[in-house]
Amino acid sequence: MENSLFRLATGNTLRYIAIGVPLLLLFSLFLALLLYRATYGSKIIRLFFVFPMVVPVSAIVVIVQGILSNTSPDMIHLILLFLWKNVGYNMILLFAGLAMIPRNYYENAQIDGASGMQCFCHITLPMLLPMLFLTFLVSMIDIFKSFREVLLLGGETPKDEIYMIQNFVNSSFENLNFQQLCVAMMFICIIVFSMIGVVYAIYHAVQKKYN
Repeated sequence: MENSLFRLATGNTLRYIAIGVPLLLLFSLFLALLLYRATYGSKIIRLFFVFPMVVPVSAIVVIVQGILSNTSPDMIHLILLFLWKNVGYNMILLFAGLAMIPRNYYENAQIDGASGMQCFCHITLPMLLPMLFLTFLVSMIDIFKSFREVLLLGGETPKDEIYMIQNFVNSSFENLNFQQLCVAMMFICIIVFSMIGVVYAIYHAVQKKYN
């Protein structure tokens, strides 16, 4: 489409996905591993990151704006908001996946002289793949539910840096421009299904390698 706003929204959305989803997965996995191995302070860690799940989005926006009060809303604000809002749920999913891995696998590997990194690469990661794939799907859904965050950060007409495809869809709907609306929705579907397809192919390839 030749519409400049559509191109802007598309570029911003792809950048948001490319940065936000990998960071969320890595941070969630790190916290899940930390929580799994923690002897003390696990309840505090869990409370701090699960807390945003029960707090209204508007309150989280106020907190993020307070932390970065000297700068105007931009992509960093949006990504920090996305991470803090969703990391708790993803952490719980991955922690559940870690808890399902039999401990005797690690004990046998340590008896054979395997290092911590070898245990992670050859036991934890392969056994956690199904839950990682589920977490990726949840993250993709969550990233397209960020309209409220953008609205609260930048208002109805946010600055160019955080103008997302959701804003374009909302604007097209309000102006009754159903042609633009249909194109934007098709674009969202193409992005989601393409990324799910790529990740599913990687998931199967890795599973075959370890099986």
